[in-house]
Amino acid sequence: MTRKDKEERGLAGAISRGRTAREAWVRDGILVSREQFAERWGVSVEEIAQMVAKGELFELEVLGRLWLPAVFLEVPREAVIKVNRTMAEAGVDASGALVLWHQKHGALGGLTLVQELVRSGSLDINAILGERATRGKGLRLPLNIRTRSVLHR
Repeated sequence: MTRKDKEERGLAGAISRGRTAREAWVRDGILVSREQFAERWGVSVEEIAQMVAKGELFELEVLGRLWLPAVFLEVPREAVIKVNRTMAEAGVDASGALVLWHQKHGALGGLTLVQELVRSGSLDINAILGERATRGKGLRLPLNIRTRSVLHR
């Protein structure tokens, strides 16, 4: 194995692959800028920052700028806030939360969070977090989380 092969497999390679993935998320529209997001939600950039600070939204830094998941624009604000707060309380970081929003979940019959929210108008985020924890992902769930009814139509 050459030195270059070792570097590509080591920490430097992982960091590089992570950076490349995040840049692709921006390029592919999976992430939108704070400014675009604020405009679409009809709030100020400062309000977005406050919501991030409270755990109601999360951001990822890419290329020196802060970006939010475009998927949040597909469902009602109240649902986004409640789901994100629950994930934050469970210790899910921004990258992990982004994956949870986009991943299909067995606890939801193979649907993503957005698909379930659109289909049923509610979501049991604890079932998803519990499913993830039982698969050995290392999440510790607080006992006081109860979010069966994230959204009522």
